[in-house]
Amino acid sequence: MYKYILKRLLWMIPIILAVTIVIFTIMYFVPGDIAKIILGTNASDEAYAALRERLGLNDPYFIRLLNYLKDVFLHFNFGESVVDGTSVTSALISRFPATLILAFTSILMSIAFGIPLGIVAAQHNGKWQDTTSMFIALLGISMPGFWLGLMLVLLFSLHLHWLPSTGIGTWQHWILPVITNGFGGIAATARMARSSVLEVIEADYVTTARAKGVSERNILTRHILPNSMIPVVTSLGGSFGMQMAGTIVIENLFSIPGIGQYTVNAIGSRDYYAVQGSVIMLAIVFSVVMLLVDIIYAYIDPRIKAQFEGQSKKRRVKSGVK
Repeated sequence: MYKYILKRLLWMIPIILAVTIVIFTIMYFVPGDIAKIILGTNASDEAYAALRERLGLNDPYFIRLLNYLKDVFLHFNFGESVVDGTSVTSALISRFPATLILAFTSILMSIAFGIPLGIVAAQHNGKWQDTTSMFIALLGISMPGFWLGLMLVLLFSLHLHWLPSTGIGTWQHWILPVITNGFGGIAATARMARSSVLEVIEADYVTTARAKGVSERNILTRHILPNSMIPVVTSLGGSFGMQMAGTIVIENLFSIPGIGQYTVNAIGSRDYYAVQGSVIMLAIVFSVVMLLVDIIYAYIDPRIKAQFEGQSKKRRVKSGVK
């Protein structure tokens, strides 16, 4: 099992490295001059040349790339904002909790509502419960997040005055953003849970349990759920990535000071280092989440345990023979 975790940890290195190289390359070829963004258009040519030399902007592509990789992976330094000169690393760290809270609560809402919705739909396959659940799921998948957020603000903030529309001052401020960001996750989780439960319900061991007189509740908790949740857990990792990506829109819609809002502002102001740092930070978070999902998957799926235990036994046998 430890070798499985180590293997997944090692896989994170080339993934994050590739993301860093790709985003650096994209920003390298984006038209514009960082020196002119920092100094403005009224500075002299000598000032531009001196700043470009100090920032290493005159170096070849591969030299700049190697220097950037060294700063990121050895010093965890994403550079300084070209707009206000503040540390990009500090800005991302200070904004990360808001983004994490939004994404984490959204995925919790997806689990809390999506899995039961899928189970109910599967248990009443073809009936009105199934139709209603899948209609809700269809709405969640088809409805754009920004449109849903605007409708919620119009209803609960402007007309009913029940909830605040912007900021993160109290727990009430999080209700509309979490619903907006998590509704699509509920739909995806419900569809996956329904499909998985339907597949398990038709399995022979479930039919045998019913023939033995086992109650439906015990069949659900002891046989159906443990086996049907394996693909659901896998899909939740991707759903969390979608929640993280959704924060870029949701944070700007509800004025939440997170990484998503920081990224959009950086794109609008052509803050090259801030954009690069934001993308890399999100890639690191997503890689860590997928690692946790893989670890949970390995613990609940006995086939992975058996695979790595079998490989370990084979190596021990070979070493003993030698």
